[in-house]
Amino acid sequence: MSTQKTVILDIKTKYSKITESLIYYLHTERGDFVDIISERLRLLRKEKGLNQSDIALGANVARGTYASYENGTTPPVDTLISLATYYGVSIDYLTGQTNERKPHQDDLQQALSVLNRYLGADTPTTNDFVSFLNAAVRYFQSGSPCGKLPILAWRRFSTCFDHVLDDAARLDFSQLLNSANAAAVAALEITKMPAMLLASKKEVNS
Repeated sequence: MSTQKTVILDIKTKYSKITESLIYYLHTERGDFVDIISERLRLLRKEKGLNQSDIALGANVARGTYASYENGTTPPVDTLISLATYYGVSIDYLTGQTNERKPHQDDLQQALSVLNRYLGADTPTTNDFVSFLNAAVRYFQSGSPCGKLPILAWRRFSTCFDHVLDDAARLDFSQLLNSANAAAVAALEITKMPAMLLASKKEVNS
């Protein structure tokens, strides 16, 4: 066996072992793990407008075997990798570890590189995004005293702000006014957090 093939096989073996460890953890820690895989396999198949036989052929498994995956049977690691590759998504997405179908790291770096031409030192960095995500993790690990409100408010604001930039780029004053107002309303949602935190503390102390 050539050195290149040996290296590739070694990588696949290590990847499979990591994936097996993840699947074992999910089985023991999350009761909805199998349901998530089944639901996402059905969703992806229906989006493509294909039947189970089509997917079974593309993923190189028997139709009955594939049908069992959509009905609650956990696919073995090799098949999980094949299905993720076939659908063009990550294993993390199939197993419910993320709602992003595939990583966008390259897209993010490219966008930041373009922005840097216009903003220079004022360009956002990946650290800015990581800092926000880490803050969100700390918040939920602390028990999320204000529920999902801060994250939902941020997502609504982010969506509205996308419209703000697009409307401004099109020089569409009336739409810009609407989207700017919507962004302001979304941002103001976080002003509810102090009252929610006080209410949460009273419940704990009562």
